[in-house]
Amino acid sequence: MALDCLNGVVGVRGCDAGNSLVYVNSLPGISVADFDKAINNESRNAYTRIAELIQLAISEVQQDVQGALLGKYELKTFIENDVIGHFQDDRVVTPQIPGNMVGVQVRVNLTPYLKLFIRQVKLYCKYTGPVNIKIYDLIQGTLLDTIPINALAGQIVTLPIDKEYFSDRQRINLFIGYESDFDAYKTLLTAYTDDTGTSSSYANSWMFFRGVSLADNVPALRENLVGNSGTGGLSISYSLQCSFDEHLCNIKKMLAMPILYKTGSLIMKEMKHSKRLNGVVISYTQNHDELMKDYNNEYLLRMNQLFQNLVMPDSLCFSCAGLTESRTILP
Repeated sequence: MALDCLNGVVGVRGCDAGNSLVYVNSLPGISVADFDKAINNESRNAYTRIAELIQLAISEVQQDVQGALLGKYELKTFIENDVIGHFQDDRVVTPQIPGNMVGVQVRVNLTPYLKLFIRQVKLYCKYTGPVNIKIYDLIQGTLLDTIPINALAGQIVTLPIDKEYFSDRQRINLFIGYESDFDAYKTLLTAYTDDTGTSSSYANSWMFFRGVSLADNVPALRENLVGNSGTGGLSISYSLQCSFDEHLCNIKKMLAMPILYKTGSLIMKEMKHSKRLNGVVISYTQNHDELMKDYNNEYLLRMNQLFQNLVMPDSLCFSCAGLTESRTILP
């Protein structure tokens, strides 16, 4: 999937608002009118299809950059993969206070190029019916997501979430919880905090967790949270992952020309293999082939120049693969 931050780097002159860094129809041999005559019937028009090819070019450039850097850098994927909120085997009921939300504060420390991935939540309570799991940004006090789950009294119910939350070189601070209008079973932050489960927080080098409640009538901000000894029957499976996307967004100006030439190559490829047997396609098939090769060669040149000048950030997620000098040459 193409990164949102790279949308608009390459545009079509005469189609967008003129805010793109480069334009695909500035390349020699690219004619929107000719392409409109050559595209297949299932495509609406040239502008729509070129926009799709630009997105495809962005995705291919992303993959090529990451693939080429693997030989030079160790690009870590997972920093941590764990569960917060552990069910206990004594089935102790934790009375809840109506009018409050109960759940977990999840904070990712100020570390660049990280993203928090919430894979699933589980709920263990004494209630049968619909429950809304809500995720708040405690920095802005805003509701990010509402995920409905159907609770079953006395049973652990699992709900896939598959949501990503990006740091963007800022601290991530979330509250994940639900309206506590019913009782739940005791859930501790870690597997066995202690016999009484009185510890309300847990931290490691990158993350901080706290069992908390939040009154309904106050903003969802950190200062309004009240510490709890457990997580209110809520268990969260998460992973802390490295996000290479953030670095690609930082160098989007350097990626503009490679994306441009990759788009040009894709356009010529489509022109060459068009199913429309009109004059544009038949008369210029050889030109399309030559231009496709020219654009591809220019793409490889620009990418190799990028790698020669690219400096990777000093981060937990990136480290040099070794002391041996390496040169990256795309195939």
